Amino acid sequence: MTDEVTVLLGTWNLNNLKAVTDSLQELLQVGKEQHDIFAIGTQEFDQPLSKWKAALEEAVFSTHVAVHAQELAGIKLVVLIRKDLQQYISKIESADLPTKLGGLMKTKGGVGISFTLGATSFLFINSHLAAHQTKVADRNADYGSIVHNLELPLDFSASKNLGLLSSRKRASSRMIPIYEHYDRSFWMGDLNYRIDLPRAEVIEHVSKREWDVLLAADQLIREKGAGRVFQGYEEAPIAFPPTYKFDRGTDE
Repeated sequence: MTDEVTVLLGTWNLNNLKAVTDSLQELLQVGKEQHDIFAIGTQEFDQPLSKWKAALEEAVFSTHVAVHAQELAGIKLVVLIRKDLQQYISKIESADLPTKLGGLMKTKGGVGISFTLGATSFLFINSHLAAHQTKVADRNADYGSIVHNLELPLDFSASKNLGLLSSRKRASSRMIPIYEHYDRSFWMGDLNYRIDLPRAEVIEHVSKREWDVLLAADQLIREKGAGRVFQGYEEAPIAFPPTYKFDRGTDE
């Protein structure tokens, strides 16, 4: 088995579409770059999980196979791996956690899939956090709930739930972020953090490709920099315009 693997993450809010009829090969960069692992997260997507997983597998049927799929209503996550690496996978686990109204509504929350490849453990999380411009604290709280309460790994969560840990250890276990249990952790989703500028100004800066101005007003960058969310995670450089919000069915 190779010492290194490449991973492609994709996140897509489908605005309550019931099915995707377009080719998925462009999303998965088929014919462009070869990736060992695909992790595709969707939000507000009503297609049955089994059909969505089958559609993704069909797009890369000659090279990849699904490891696992997990959903929380419209929040779905499918992980695929190169067929020749499948034999090295073990300990596949998954969980979901709703966060809206104390977990009573499943429109916001997170899903996770984990496994071990060779001797390296992987965790993938797809989340849909609280919406609206001013709800930064709610988004931070959703992140905190997922990172501390999503019940993975299953053996660790079972120990907590069955009372096998002392009361002091149970309390401290809630403070251990989920990514501390894995060698490699990836987080994607509709995180819903916004740009704190008037819409007209955002559009003007986009037209001038002034990404630095927009990034300076980005809520997620600010919250992460203040140590309130996503500590330990690294984000790739952003050199593209905001993806929210397009007019449905257009590129505008």
